[in-house]
Amino acid sequence: MRHTRAIIEIPKDLATEVDRIAGPGNRSKFVTELLNRELRRVRLLEILGDPEPIWKASDHPDIAAIGEVEWVRQLRQEGETRFQKLVAGRDNENKRSKP
Repeated sequence: MRHTRAIIEIPKDLATEVDRIAGPGNRSKFVTELLNRELRRVRLLEILGDPEPIWKASDHPDIAAIGEVEWVRQLRQEGETRFQKLVAGRDNENKRSKP
C-alpha cells in the first residue's frame, strides 16, 4: 500500500495518550488502524441507512428455491455436522495418545 504524509493537528494530551497506548514510533500505525475502523463503520452506517435493500432474492436463486427458513436450517445443520466431526476427531486423537 502506498502512503502519503498527512500533517494533522491534535491536542497534546491526545497525542500523549496515543503514544502511551501505541508505543514508541507506532503513532502512525495506530492512527491508521483507527481511521480504517472508523471509515468501515461510517460506510456500514451509510449502507444500513440506504432504503434500497442489499439482499435481493433474485441474487440468490438457490435460497429462494428452498425458502429462507429451510436454507437457514440446512446451514445450521452443516455447521453442527462439522462441529461433531471435529469433536469426534479430537476424541479419537486423545484416545490414541493416552498410554
